[in-house]
Amino acid sequence: MSPFFVKNKSSQILIFCLTNILISSLVFAQTSTTTPPQTPAPAAAPVATPQPTPLLIKGSFRIRSARESYTNLTTVRDSTLMRARIDLKFTPNSEIDVFLQPQLSKVMGEPIVTTTATTGGTSSATSSTSGNVVDAGMVMHQAYFDYHPYSWLKLQAGRQVLSYGDELVIGGLEWHNVGRTFDAVRVKANYSFGWSELFTSKLVDNSVSSSATNGDRDLHGFYNSFSPFTWLKNFDLYYFYQDDYTLVNTTGKTDLKAFGVRLASTIGGLDYRLEYTKENGTAVTKESEAYQGDIEVGYKFNEVSWKPRISLESFTAGSSYNQLYPTVHKWLGYADLFGRRNISGFVVHTSFEVGGVSTMIDFHQFTRSDSTVSVFKLDGTTALGTAGGSTSNDLGTEIDLTVKWKANPNLAVMAGASTFEPGAYLANQFSGIKPDFYFLQMESTF
Repeated sequence: MSPFFVKNKSSQILIFCLTNILISSLVFAQTSTTTPPQTPAPAAAPVATPQPTPLLIKGSFRIRSARESYTNLTTVRDSTLMRARIDLKFTPNSEIDVFLQPQLSKVMGEPIVTTTATTGGTSSATSSTSGNVVDAGMVMHQAYFDYHPYSWLKLQAGRQVLSYGDELVIGGLEWHNVGRTFDAVRVKANYSFGWSELFTSKLVDNSVSSSATNGDRDLHGFYNSFSPFTWLKNFDLYYFYQDDYTLVNTTGKTDLKAFGVRLASTIGGLDYRLEYTKENGTAVTKESEAYQGDIEVGYKFNEVSWKPRISLESFTAGSSYNQLYPTVHKWLGYADLFGRRNISGFVVHTSFEVGGVSTMIDFHQFTRSDSTVSVFKLDGTTALGTAGGSTSNDLGTEIDLTVKWKANPNLAVMAGASTFEPGAYLANQFSGIKPDFYFLQMESTF
């Protein structure tokens, strides 16, 4: 009998079960593949929130030489103007920007008035700023903070540029060597189909002096720009109100209200713009003559390599229209003879691009709107000639040629020539005067 033989039946069953368990374990270990334990995937790194750039620095330097031959109908002037700007944008957090724009603007060689303290007070003298130990001062052209707690809402307060539409009524006047800024507060709200902006600006503050006998001058505005259709990208409605207390003790308080509408869009190669402004108030001498209108329709042949464009413009302004704070230079000829008051006419605009050089040729024709009132100079308030100095309404024609070359991404060179042929109104009052204007300009941006 085998020593391993067990007679007890229970013991035999137990041995049989243990043997089967052992054999099954060995077979399973040989036929199965053991999967190594999986290492947990590392947690995804959190997406970093973009941090605002604490300081952004940009700037520009512009120099322009110009010859203005009788554009004021009295003298010939040669000058070289320079302008340097530094744009400093501080962003302490995602809701606040602080913008500072110091600017140096001067005519080369032009003397300035310096003030010296004396025993009895101060004395003033004219000093040269070139070849001398006197510097032209740098001033703060813009200085404001921009608070935008929401993506659709922002508040700007301080010294800043105001520019609306095509700048027919309010603009930055960038052609001028200084440019125009306002001491203003404005709130802007953006929405899916446009934006609205409300502003108030202090133009003159006489109350800062305890001896002031007159009041202030303020400008307020509400501008709305809508984009309702693809064929009407800009549908603008605006209201400006200027109240003037600066002569309240002599002529009394005056006010001016301006209501306007502007339509503008580009549809393929076709572009158009139309703007109309109507004014009233105690500052208006003749309400029926307090208006301006401007319309232009153009077409650009984008399929042609040299991108030619031609447009026709017509404009008019009544004899009592107050042009407020426009950029006249953009629209009424580069010679800058006239302001937008008591003037009408038309313009043929042409432009094309060849080899990185853009060329613009414009032909202007000017007439007097009201023969009982004179025309006005660039400022819109100084009379040019007299109403009765000529029975003609023909002011003349002007041709502007402007060429612009982008020498590199940071340098643009521009040159231009304007010649004016006087009509009978000017010829009768300024005999033998033929205005011309020439300029060469370089501007570097960084």
